[in-house]
Amino acid sequence: MSKLVAVCGATGNQGGGVVAALQRLGGCTIRALTRNPDSVSSKKLAGPGVELVKADFEDPASLDAAFKGADAVFGVTDFWRACGGDAEREKKQGTNLVDAAKCQGVKHFVWSSLEDTRPVLAATRKPLQGTYTVPHFDAKHDIEEYARQQLGDAVTAVYPSVFMENLLPGAGMDPTKQPDGSIALFLPVGQSTLAWCATPDIGAVAAAVIKAGPGEWGGKTVGVAGEHATVQQVAETFSRAFGKKVAAVTPSADDWVQAVQGFGVPKSMAEDLGNMFLFYDTVPMTGLRPLDQTQALHPGAQGLEAFLTAHKDKYAQLFA
Repeated sequence: MSKLVAVCGATGNQGGGVVAALQRLGGCTIRALTRNPDSVSSKKLAGPGVELVKADFEDPASLDAAFKGADAVFGVTDFWRACGGDAEREKKQGTNLVDAAKCQGVKHFVWSSLEDTRPVLAATRKPLQGTYTVPHFDAKHDIEEYARQQLGDAVTAVYPSVFMENLLPGAGMDPTKQPDGSIALFLPVGQSTLAWCATPDIGAVAAAVIKAGPGEWGGKTVGVAGEHATVQQVAETFSRAFGKKVAAVTPSADDWVQAVQGFGVPKSMAEDLGNMFLFYDTVPMTGLRPLDQTQALHPGAQGLEAFLTAHKDKYAQLFA
């Protein structure tokens, strides 16, 4: 029998990746949740095996209806846009998803999560919102803990890495041309090794977990990573891909926060990301995101050089 999968955030990067991957894998009927089924992005999802369903994460009744009869749910919340950078709002939306999954007897709840930074950062960094030192991480982890309390081993937590898309021009972590014509990559993580992933690969891994089911993945944590690399190694990858030297510069987190505000990044976002980098400069992120696990679930996961090569046209001005 076909498995019915409700996919939250179906028009977003992660949810859209899950929909596309489930379509490739086959054997599933997809219920794509969207706030506006009539939008252009929603209509692009419609097709054989995909049902568009209107749902609002702040409307529990709409979630109950959307999850009714579903075997599995992919849950994700959007801290930056849909939640307006409000961690408590994100937490409420996430707990609404969990409550609806429990009410409807969903057998497998696959949640896009992140680490709890507070045990590491609370001694040295002031909270930015409530008790949260990295709000867009900590709220997701609170939702994961709530899901495990309510749903037990029906939960699988998927942990994305730093998005490779953040390295694209204008995305905030991209290399920039300096006054002397050189090109530099500024990220405040010293010599620490970061895990990196392309966002479509999150959806592919989550879809593979959903297909395999809770018998194999329930109660577990699954990392998504296409490559492990330091800032220096990322800069070297840029140099190889484009044939021009890219230097790695690793300022302190506080200096980076001040610098990016000068380029128009809002203070709240800069501080959140600065604390995130400080966390990853303290706690290796690669342990939860082994490359072999991602490759086993999704052999086509992209490495950094493949990603940059695929997006080479976007860097034409920088490397002209």
